[in-house]
Amino acid sequence: MLHVVVKDLKYLDSHEWVKVEGNSATVGITVHAQDHLGIVVEVNEELNDSTGLINSSPYDKGWIIKVEVSDSG
Repeated sequence: MLHVVVKDLKYLDSHEWVKVEGNSATVGITVHAQDHLGIVVEVNEELNDSTGLINSSPYDKGWIIKVEVSDSG
């Protein structure tokens, strides 16, 4: 896949991007990361009403996505 660099974004070595707008920032993943994660099969809808779960329960109720894995190793 083509390597994409968007001018207004900051990139982390772990393949996330950040777009700072005032006092907040939007965080996403790069094309490289999504190529390696697998197909997204579910999004945690509970975060729509309780975004704080990411902070209060990051390893349990605060999960973000589920992906289809091609190699379980």
